[in-house]
Amino acid sequence: MRQKGRCKMERKVKHEVVVELLKEALEEESQLLKKEEELIKQKESNFKGNIYYYSQVNFSYNSNNPDLYLIVAELVSRGINKDRIYNLAINTSSADRLRLLGYALSEKMQVFGEQHAALIALDKSELERFNYKKGDTESLVNMPLQIPEVQWSLFLREEDGYVKVSARSQGEFAVNKICERHFNGGGHKNAAGGEFYGTIDEAVATFHSLLAELDAEKEDNNNEK
Repeated sequence: MRQKGRCKMERKVKHEVVVELLKEALEEESQLLKKEEELIKQKESNFKGNIYYYSQVNFSYNSNNPDLYLIVAELVSRGINKDRIYNLAINTSSADRLRLLGYALSEKMQVFGEQHAALIALDKSELERFNYKKGDTESLVNMPLQIPEVQWSLFLREEDGYVKVSARSQGEFAVNKICERHFNGGGHKNAAGGEFYGTIDEAVATFHSLLAELDAEKEDNNNEK
């Protein structure tokens, strides 16, 4: 009887040990699954962020990677509303924003035909006049590129203590080099930005000196030929 009792006790102990081991294994598996889910969510967030950026520029800059379109296709297959996302990103504006863009294009845009350049500069008083909110000037720098003779465009926006610089270009003109050399920034060849630590007038003067540099480089190249 004692032996039977001992065997039952041993079986019970073994059962409890097995149960505990299973619990630990399930807990570890659960933690691994949670980490995996977090990684997937992070990747999806990054994908959506990249897609939002490319939608903002209409898939115009550095968007030749086929994986990007595969990701978009996968998201569409999962049921995302691409039209709603596009409308929210591109086709939704306040009345103040539309008036600001109209003012910037009609009153502030300068085109420099010989240098194939365009400049738009807005100071704080102009931004306040149109109740500027962050994002209101998004894509403004791209608009001058619709002009056939404009190869590159620069937008200057006055902030507290500095000037925000955005640059866009077409073809082989590298605006990232301009932003690196003159505006404490960088980026891609056709889409770059930076910051100028000075007044808006000084930033505009830097742009004009840059045009003079480009003219001088062009003249030197012609003389070498």
